[in-house]
Amino acid sequence: MQLPTPQQLNSLRLPNTVLYGFEFTGVEPFATATITQNEHNSQHTGVIQGGVLCVLAETLANMAAQLHVNTLKANRYLVLGQSLNTSYLRSAVGVITATAKPLHSGKQTAVYSVEMTDESGELVAVSTFTGGIVKRRA
Repeated sequence: MQLPTPQQLNSLRLPNTVLYGFEFTGVEPFATATITQNEHNSQHTGVIQGGVLCVLAETLANMAAQLHVNTLKANRYLVLGQSLNTSYLRSAVGVITATAKPLHSGKQTAVYSVEMTDESGELVAVSTFTGGIVKRRA
């Protein structure tokens, strides 16, 4: 099974990606996406809202895990988020790049680390995503 291109993922126009301005930028070797700061994702202090970074991390990690599961299990399973833990390290402004890397991919769970960096390459936040792998209902 061939992985979709970032352009194909962006054409899905998922609600969170459109609302907050996410753009998928890569799928191999790791899934990557960017968010550009705008009036819809910023808080009153002039930085990107932390909750938006959580949505970016979960969206990217879930997509990466789902693509991996699809290649192994012929699209018969879904990845459903079970937990997300995010640590904020510095203010997020401008363009933020997120990279999701697999830590574990088992029969029932997938765990991904998501690092979010600013335009200078400084780490602004890190998340750990755990998703349950469940069989699709017929």
